[in-house]
Amino acid sequence: MPERKGIGATLTAVIVAFVLIVATTAFMISTSQSNTSSNPTASSTSSSSASLATTSASNSSQGLQFRLQVKPNGGANFTVTAEEVNLLGSVNNVTEANQWKYAANLLDPFNNCAPGDSPVGFAIFQGYYGINNYTSGKSLPLYNTTTMFSCTVNYFPNVYLFQPKSDNISVYNDHQFRVNTTASVSLSTSGYWTGGADTSSPATFNAFAGSYTVLGADEWGSVLLLHFSVTTSGSSSTGNSTVPAECPGTPSFASGLGQLVAGTSSPAVLCFQLYYYSATPLTLNLTNALSIQALQYIFNGSVGTPRSFSGGPNFTVSASQSQLVIGGPTNENEGTVVVYNLTAKAGASGTYQLGFLPSTSLTTWMLGAQEPEQCGYYAGLVAGDGLPNYAQITHCITMAYTTAYSSTTCLCPTAPAACPCASESTSSSPSIPGIPYPLISGDVYFRIVGETSSVG
Repeated sequence: MPERKGIGATLTAVIVAFVLIVATTAFMISTSQSNTSSNPTASSTSSSSASLATTSASNSSQGLQFRLQVKPNGGANFTVTAEEVNLLGSVNNVTEANQWKYAANLLDPFNNCAPGDSPVGFAIFQGYYGINNYTSGKSLPLYNTTTMFSCTVNYFPNVYLFQPKSDNISVYNDHQFRVNTTASVSLSTSGYWTGGADTSSPATFNAFAGSYTVLGADEWGSVLLLHFSVTTSGSSSTGNSTVPAECPGTPSFASGLGQLVAGTSSPAVLCFQLYYYSATPLTLNLTNALSIQALQYIFNGSVGTPRSFSGGPNFTVSASQSQLVIGGPTNENEGTVVVYNLTAKAGASGTYQLGFLPSTSLTTWMLGAQEPEQCGYYAGLVAGDGLPNYAQITHCITMAYTTAYSSTTCLCPTAPAACPCASESTSSSPSIPGIPYPLISGDVYFRIVGETSSVG
């Protein structure tokens, strides 16, 4: 029979001295949303004002929606809330599935047991993690590690009775009523704990400083990610890093030039991750960033004349956010994921050229495995039976690197014999983990991090 940890937790007192570390900080938070959530506002903020970050994922088979929210409270303090909501207008009887995508005993912010009667939990990691590597993140203890917890085990799965359009639940186990509660967990904090029980170090509270990832998960396999950062410099801004649940982990055309099928009753989904390293921030209009073009030859006898026109009127396109401010001195919003939903209009048919950021004022590169590339279009977008084929010709160029990725400069170049670079400075181009080449400052880079064709 399945085991479940965390139905209860018993406190065992352990006397351990702890140290409180306090720092004056400013708060930076990144927002994230899927196509099931409202669009939060992304704007520059101070330590006393920041935007609410929220994201959600719907589970149509269970009639549930999982939500994750980060709310700044001023300074480095914020409230994290994970919540499961019944989308149905009637009582929803759902059985625990135990399909946690991250260790359940690391998802309870109050102890080292599983989330107990709640079917949701969250964790905070130090650093930036995405949907492709969050399982390697290390959960930070958000509870006082001075105390030791003894977890109880229940051998029967919980049954949750959700009230209509609500997170209110009645929990049953082995046909016995346990408790009326909410399918949510929330905590306000300004840092995390190290040391304490079962260690050789005193329990120490550490104020947040740097960048962090918030992971939310539920019993039924949903995973959501949000990101925030805290700086001691007194400057702050709002980011917009998105890792929504509807982006598959492995796109079928990661190098471009694949095909995406858009139906009329459900959308095709395409997810782009964006980078732009420059001292001056760039504002991108994401509503018009996708181009849907058609190329057709009109023949007069044996002579064909190309005709180019827009295929956009045949599709409905929506973006997860209308614009993005990226780059600048704090590398704002680097790595943002933008989600596009594409639906074909009734009667539309053909295969079209799908481009991204085709503006002539921007130098845009797709991140390839070994080198960046520019293409006339990056995927074929299919509606109906795919005919006529308007995506017949394309071209790609690649960037070859002939110089070293970093340079060293002697600080006394006029007398190299007397000063053989004893003092020197090294500068490196911006880089992205997993990409074996540097980026050119001022160019826009993107990669397709997820895609799925319509099912109807």
